[in-house]
Amino acid sequence: MYDHMLIFGFHLIFAHIYIQSLQLSNNEEMERVENSPPPAELVIPTTGGHGSTSRRKSEGTRVEPSFKPFSPEEIHDATNNFSKSLMIGEGGYGKVYKCQLDNWDVAVKILDDQGGQGLKEYIKELEVLQAMRHENLISLMGTCFKFRALVYEYLPNGSLEDCLKERPRELTWEIRTRIVYEICTALRFLHAKKPEPLVHGDLKPHNVLLGANFEVKLADFGLCRYLTQGENSEAFHQTLYVSGSAGYMDPDYMGSRRVTTGVDVYSLGKTVVRILTGQHPPDIFREVHVAKKRGSFTSIVDPTVRDWPEDVVETLARFALRSTKPERDRSEFMGNFHSELEKILDGIDN
Repeated sequence: MYDHMLIFGFHLIFAHIYIQSLQLSNNEEMERVENSPPPAELVIPTTGGHGSTSRRKSEGTRVEPSFKPFSPEEIHDATNNFSKSLMIGEGGYGKVYKCQLDNWDVAVKILDDQGGQGLKEYIKELEVLQAMRHENLISLMGTCFKFRALVYEYLPNGSLEDCLKERPRELTWEIRTRIVYEICTALRFLHAKKPEPLVHGDLKPHNVLLGANFEVKLADFGLCRYLTQGENSEAFHQTLYVSGSAGYMDPDYMGSRRVTTGVDVYSLGKTVVRILTGQHPPDIFREVHVAKKRGSFTSIVDPTVRDWPEDVVETLARFALRSTKPERDRSEFMGNFHSELEKILDGIDN
C-alpha cells in the first residue's frame, strides 16, 4: 500500500510539472515517467472528515487512500483496446468504459487532452478523491497517468440524468427525495472541509451517479475549487475563467467569477427542479414560479410519479426557488433544507 501511495504521489507531482511545460507529448517519455522510482521522502497527505452526525449517513471518515496505479497494459487489456462495445459514456471530458480490473467491475474514465485541460481535470480529480472518502462521493480505485485514466467503482444504475430520461417510473417519490437528501449530504461534507472548503463546481444530474439501490455517488470533480477565507467575507475563490454546465450555473458566479459554496447551492436548486418535474430547469422554472403564485406546486410534478405528498413537493419546490436568489446565506438555508429532508425520510422509515 505504501509503495502504491509513493508511486501515485510521484505521478501527481510530475503531472503538475507537465501542465506547466506541456512538453511530454510522446508515449516513450510518459512510459519512462511511469516506470521511474519515486523519491523516498515523498509523503502523501490525507484529509480528515467529520464524525457521524446522522443516523442515515456519516459526514465523512478519515481513511488511507485505497487506490492503486494501474499499468498502461492493464488498462489496455481491460478495455479491450478501448473497444466501443465496452463504452458506457462519452462527453466533452472523454470516454468511460465498463470493464473488470482486479476481479472488480469498474468504470474507467479516459480524459481527453484538449490544450492541457483534460490533464488539469485529471489532476484535480486525483487531488480530491485520493484525499477523502464519503458514502456519497464516488470511490476512486486506481489511476494510469499515461492514458489519463481514472478507475472508479462501477455504479449499475448509471447517472441520475439517464434514469430520469429512460426509467423515470423506477424513481418513486421516496427515492427521489432520498436522492436529493444524499446530494445535499455530499455537498455539506465538501463545504465543511477544513481548512479549505471545497466547491464541486459542476453539480447536475449527469454528475450524480446511482448505485444498485439508487444510493447517490457524486462524481466528476475536475472543475472543483478550494476556497480561502477573505477578510470580513465568506470563503471564496477568484477565477479568471467561468466553467460549468448551462442551465445549472449560478449567474452571480458568471458575472463576478467568484466561486463560493453558493455556486453549489444554486446548482442543487436547479437539480431539485429536474428531479421534481422531470423537465430541464431552463424550460420549467417559469412554471414553478407560476405554481407558487397559484399556491400549489402539484401541477408541476413529474406525471410518472404517483402519490407524491403535497407537503414534500412544496418543501422541494420552495428550496429550489430560494436557492436561485442572490443571497449570501445559501449554505445556511441548505443546512435547514437538509434537516427538513431528514425528518421526511424518518417519517417514511417509521
